[in-house]
Amino acid sequence: MNQALNKILCLPLPPNQGENIRRLSRKDQATKIRFMLRGYSFTGISVTAPNYSMAQAVHIRIPAQTHTDNAAHNALHDEIFRNGGHTTDCPDCAQHWEAQKYIERVILAAFPDLADRSDLQSDYFDYCLSIS
Repeated sequence: MNQALNKILCLPLPPNQGENIRRLSRKDQATKIRFMLRGYSFTGISVTAPNYSMAQAVHIRIPAQTHTDNAAHNALHDEIFRNGGHTTDCPDCAQHWEAQKYIERVILAAFPDLADRSDLQSDYFDYCLSIS
């Protein structure tokens, strides 16, 4: 198990920041999200606003899983898939998935307007956050 991900999963949800950032630029959204995460001791998380032409989301990267033996980890996945399982049946991958979902909950708790889908013209697709 990854200790950095355990630390993320153990921290409490932050309060609403009282600020609407949905209509800000991606760069400003990334800055505010980064500042909020650092203020609540969420460390090791990268928050960037990509600058390529079709970019639509703020990219958030959590600490990656580190395996001392990748061959053994791949063999575990092969066995899980042979038995009809899913990636989340792997304990390490399940922890990473949970941390991704938890970071999304943290960001939406702090900035609930990012979850607002009331504008039918532009909100047909969830493009605000990309968490991996």
